[in-house]
Amino acid sequence: MTHAELDFVKASPVAMRTLLDKSGCVLLRGMIPVDRVERYRDALDAVYQRYDESPADFVEFPEAKSVAQGDVSPKIFAKFSGVAIEALFDHPKLEEFMSSVLGPYLPTLHTFMSVGSQEKAIPGLNLHTDGIIQGTDNFVGCLWAPLHPCGIESPGLSVVPAPRQAVLKYLQRKFPEKKIPGWSSTTEWNDTKAFEISAITAEFGDIWKPCMNPGDVMAFTNWTIHGSNVAPAMTRRRSAAILRLMSRPTLLHRIVAKFRKLLTAG
Repeated sequence: MTHAELDFVKASPVAMRTLLDKSGCVLLRGMIPVDRVERYRDALDAVYQRYDESPADFVEFPEAKSVAQGDVSPKIFAKFSGVAIEALFDHPKLEEFMSSVLGPYLPTLHTFMSVGSQEKAIPGLNLHTDGIIQGTDNFVGCLWAPLHPCGIESPGLSVVPAPRQAVLKYLQRKFPEKKIPGWSSTTEWNDTKAFEISAITAEFGDIWKPCMNPGDVMAFTNWTIHGSNVAPAMTRRRSAAILRLMSRPTLLHRIVAKFRKLLTAG
């Protein structure tokens, strides 16, 4: 195993949190039972097939057109499969891990996404942070679970192992006129070429492109730099379930955090 992955069965939530804090990501090997992943994969394929055969069934959903691009919302998936995306990730150890990272949290921006050169798939996503595009005011944890083997014959995930503070300082330097945390944009996010591969590798070193199997889960945050790992030899489509959890601290948590900050400053 590399420095940024753990055997989920053997690892403790504390070990997961420690590695996430250190690297901005942690690959949890063998987290989800494979038969559960296979059920979700088959259900997602059935949604794609139903969209082809009976698109009128999807008219009640504003996001229905995204299905043709391989992007299936949890509402559409649940409607036609009868199961929720959250149930794929259901495990008390994972819940303890995410609670230790985020404190109280709420679900946000879940999706099923397919990548590849085939129909019902996008070509891939360039390097980015979710926070720069979706928002940096709140802390968000992301759980990314492939439904197919990926990284060799099908597109995988590219991740830059770096702690949140290192990424924060890098982005503040690259976008000196923007308030970070706070600023986000879907149009200006790469104006300064901050997410070009050459700039990223010069700052952080090699990009991590792990091979992953159904049952593995990559955990990262809205500060982690990541994107699709796509190469010409990858001729198969890959689907992944993406669960995002947004920190929603209570008043008590905010008071404790402020007190700890004062103690650290003193």
